[in-house]
Amino acid sequence: CIDQMTHLLELNPSLQQREEADYYIAMSATAKGDANAIELLNSFLENYPTSLHRMEVVKSIGDCYFSQNEYVKAVSQYNLVDEEALTDTNKEDYIYRKAYCDLMLANYNEAERGFMRMSASKKYANSSKFYCGYIAYVKKQYDDAMAYFNQVNANSELGDMSNYYKSQIYFVKGDYAKAQNMASKLLKKNVDTQYLAEANRIVGESMYNQGDVAGAVPYLEKYVKSVKSPLPTTRYILGVSQYKNQE
Repeated sequence: CIDQMTHLLELNPSLQQREEADYYIAMSATAKGDANAIELLNSFLENYPTSLHRMEVVKSIGDCYFSQNEYVKAVSQYNLVDEEALTDTNKEDYIYRKAYCDLMLANYNEAERGFMRMSASKKYANSSKFYCGYIAYVKKQYDDAMAYFNQVNANSELGDMSNYYKSQIYFVKGDYAKAQNMASKLLKKNVDTQYLAEANRIVGESMYNQGDVAGAVPYLEKYVKSVKSPLPTTRYILGVSQYKNQE
């Protein structure tokens, strides 16, 4: 696309053709992740201030920052967008990505509002429900969090992550049998390593709290060995469990 549009610019095009060529060159560079994409997008805005493509280009600059995990810059750019000027598809992408940026910046209320708008989206509904659940979890609104996590597709990529947080909620609320059951299922699956340590802790401490001291030890030992700074309470429980096992 870039080659074809660049060639068009060499053929003395009309102003409208030049605008369209520059637009497709900038958008193609954005799609490819080219290093000069933001520069091309900004040049387009400067050269064609009244273009019908203006809002899409403004959003695309935000998308570039989003893909680079520069969430502060992305949000600042997204705040310049008039979403009503976007196509339906671009509007959904915009709302979701802005909400995700707000989540990463701990702007939880703003993020929640954005994700809730995506509750009926075919593309984003599942992940939006998960993130609404996560926000409720962070706020310690555990009943709301559980309700959201229960709506997440168990077979999706976020299914295991939802179950991880559900096991944490059961544990915090003192339902150790359910916490153990949920965390045990995670240990049997190939879940992300960042969740394995906590899953072992949840299983071990849940077993300990239910009186299965001997059964708790292997899980607690795995937890302690796999993290740099184990929780002091877990170290204490492990020590007590090991002592009782020697009696």
